[in-house]
Amino acid sequence: MTALFADDFHHFHLIELPSKLLLGAGDLAAKATRELEPLCVRISNSDNAYTYQPGPKTVSIIAGTEAALEIELELDSWSLWRDGSVARAEIHRCVGVDHDKSDQAAVSQWRIALEIIYRK
Repeated sequence: MTALFADDFHHFHLIELPSKLLLGAGDLAAKATRELEPLCVRISNSDNAYTYQPGPKTVSIIAGTEAALEIELELDSWSLWRDGSVARAEIHRCVGVDHDKSDQAAVSQWRIALEIIYRK
């Protein structure tokens, strides 16, 4: 992973996404994720990861892997997420997903929620 990419990944999660949540996406995020467990987004072959923690008024962004449900993305797929094309991003690997219907449903619900949050 290049330093430029790592900077972009961190900047997005530490600056851009919290700003979106503060400027109106937080309410939508809370509604879209209220029944979901936390989700960790990790970049393949790196220690770069953030956990999305649903709350009553917003979704908190926490550095690290504080979620049982973890998805791993390649660099290109994360770029699609960042640009609001979550549905098109290919998930490299799901950790903590038993691949039963409820886990697959949770991943699908998170995809929908993130489309809403990122496009706001």
